[in-house]
Amino acid sequence: MRHKYGLLAALYVSQYLGFSFFGIALIAILRERGASLDEIALVESVALIWVFKPLWAPLIDRVGSYRKWLLVLQPALAAVLLLATPLDPIDDLGLLMVIVGVVALLSATQDIATDALAVRILATDQRGFGNGVQTAGGYLGGVLGGGLTLVVYDRFGWVAAVVTLAVATVLPMIQILRFPEPPAGPAVHRATLRAVFRRPGMLRWMLLVLPPLIVGLNGGYALISPILVDMDWSLTSVGVTTNALGGAAGIAAGLAAGALISRTSRRSMLVWTQCLQVPALALLTIAWLTSSTPVVLVAAIAVQMAMAGTMTIVFTITMDLCETDSAGTDFTVVTSFVLLIGIVGGIVATAAAEPLGYATALSGGALIALLGVGVAARGYQDIGAARASESAVLR
Repeated sequence: MRHKYGLLAALYVSQYLGFSFFGIALIAILRERGASLDEIALVESVALIWVFKPLWAPLIDRVGSYRKWLLVLQPALAAVLLLATPLDPIDDLGLLMVIVGVVALLSATQDIATDALAVRILATDQRGFGNGVQTAGGYLGGVLGGGLTLVVYDRFGWVAAVVTLAVATVLPMIQILRFPEPPAGPAVHRATLRAVFRRPGMLRWMLLVLPPLIVGLNGGYALISPILVDMDWSLTSVGVTTNALGGAAGIAAGLAAGALISRTSRRSMLVWTQCLQVPALALLTIAWLTSSTPVVLVAAIAVQMAMAGTMTIVFTITMDLCETDSAGTDFTVVTSFVLLIGIVGGIVATAAAEPLGYATALSGGALIALLGVGVAARGYQDIGAARASESAVLR
């Protein structure tokens, strides 16, 4: 069992290294060098490539094995990252955005294969902790890609930061080579986008429950780095606070949430993790208004913990709703929708903060999170968990 979790952790860490560097560290770098919030919002929009990954997810399900896809994608990610070494973040921003786009495309494809492998190898009672590992791995990738490499950049420069990313990205190859992927069973459900929305409970989950759970929290999360830079924090301090301290808290919260999911109902966990969002966003608002260093530290950690808990239960429920023979497509459609509404929340909050101020944008996010508490309590039914248990009995 441990080798499953270890492999998934390594894969999720590696896929977020380059993505978090360009999505977190680069934003702080650009802000420090005078980029406007509108320009930063444009950079953030490159992540929308992940939203379109359902278009090629059926190909990952139908062609080859997930392990073979990963053996190609890991070194490809490292190679593309190295192409950014001779560029200057400001002077070559246009060309850099092309590389960022390719990294987003490759990491999105790696995510499809990794998620599908997770659905296939994790039993129903392992999914809570497995998704806790997924969340923790993503946060560790954020700590390394968005935090540690920001410190490396601040101390040693752009080339050293990018080379560090590339080396760390290729490390999981050892585990992939040693892992024997279980053979796929006979295909019962064809991997198509249309079939995903016919899964029991899927549309209700996506259209009713998910939006208020995701939008406000991601809006607040996107504002943390710009807020700290505007408070005259150094890039090293931003990296340590948002990624090292906050990321460590997120890792702990993700693993804790994953462990608790197996001991309580999905619905209870969904409500409690949503309840954590409201005070976290309110605390971040207070931190900006008071410019208090202790409050800023606590607020950044609180937002990360709320994010980790929310994503762990969201991914667990989504996994319950997937079919194992079309896992790449099923899981990707939902997670891409989660990403879409999260990106929209981040872009809207960042753009709104320019004319309205950080406090107004964060207060709006807290109100949306409060709405999400009611939706989680009354709008979600444990359809997915019951369905997963029934499928396990049938198998």
